[in-house]
Amino acid sequence: MFSWGSVISGSEAMGVKAAPNNADAAILTIITIWCKLCLTVEEAAIYPHIEEHKLRAIANDPDKSILILRIGNKVVFKRPALESYIMGF
Repeated sequence: MFSWGSVISGSEAMGVKAAPNNADAAILTIITIWCKLCLTVEEAAIYPHIEEHKLRAIANDPDKSILILRIGNKVVFKRPALESYIMGF
């Protein structure tokens, strides 16, 4: 279910400062994440509303390596692959 509170807290985590009742900033954040090809763990947790610890467990699972890119110590999720995984999940 959609929650404005989680979107606003996520936008603040991404550096977008939004007032708690600023719906335009929250919508802008959703569009920004939707357009990205790769998502950090924090952004991926906002996008499909899956908790960060579950995403980190997916990232550490060798069978699901098709969903992630590792750049040094940083883990990013491939958004199209993550969407396909969630729809089939």
